[in-house]
Amino acid sequence: MNPPFEKNSDIEHVRHAFSLLAPNGKLVAIMSEGPFFRSDTQAEEFRNWLDKIEGESKQLPEDTFNNTEAFRKTGVRTRIVTIAK
Repeated sequence: MNPPFEKNSDIEHVRHAFSLLAPNGKLVAIMSEGPFFRSDTQAEEFRNWLDKIEGESKQLPEDTFNNTEAFRKTGVRTRIVTIAK
């Protein structure tokens, strides 16, 4: 999934999608880098939750979505998040 990034929407979308995930399902999402460095309560709670459910995140290379092959270009730093239920 590729949720919107503004105003922590990616956090809300990922947590909601996880709640709908079937047993043994897998969620893969592109998220902004923000939830992984911000110090606000929502970002900290998301990181703690992701650790608790043993989710994984991997920072993608800078400008991953800002090249000539990108459908919609953006210079936003991103991560790929994978969660198994």
